[in-house]
Amino acid sequence: MNIFAVKEMSGWQKLVLTLNYTWIQLVLFMILVAVSPEQHIDYAGKEALHGILDQAGAAKLFILAVLAGPVMEELIFRGALYNILRWTTAAVYDSAGVSSATSKAVSVGSAIAISALFFANAHHETSVTMFFGHVIFGVAAAHLYFKTGTIGAPILMHVLNNFLPFSIMVLAAQSGAA
Repeated sequence: MNIFAVKEMSGWQKLVLTLNYTWIQLVLFMILVAVSPEQHIDYAGKEALHGILDQAGAAKLFILAVLAGPVMEELIFRGALYNILRWTTAAVYDSAGVSSATSKAVSVGSAIAISALFFANAHHETSVTMFFGHVIFGVAAAHLYFKTGTIGAPILMHVLNNFLPFSIMVLAAQSGAA
């Protein structure tokens, strides 16, 4: 199976692929948390998100964390950074006389890996588990972007990914558990 093969897809196929990537990366993250030696796994923006929830309410937090954040992050890390890395790496390999297929595979793979590391680093995680969780997400989102050819797919994946912890946080706050 060639992970760098791209075929034409209908909108439904892209949606199904997006949903599959979403669940796969969530399962991988849960496995990562389950095997983590860290006793307490926290995320870097927890206090800020709880502050927004307390002061502005769930609707504003939803707009910020579930809609605006994913759109902006995907435009930056996949729409801009991934493409810049892919084009730059491909140009370097092409100028060195590397075959087109090899150049494409290396440039795509490098762009996926590097943009995922930048994405994880931008979240300022202090937990190694959370950092690698963001790396997993970044790799999945970049590969999904590559496979579908549309930024809408990783944006949807990111929105769905952020909706789950948002829902849990709001429900916990409403029940007094937060």
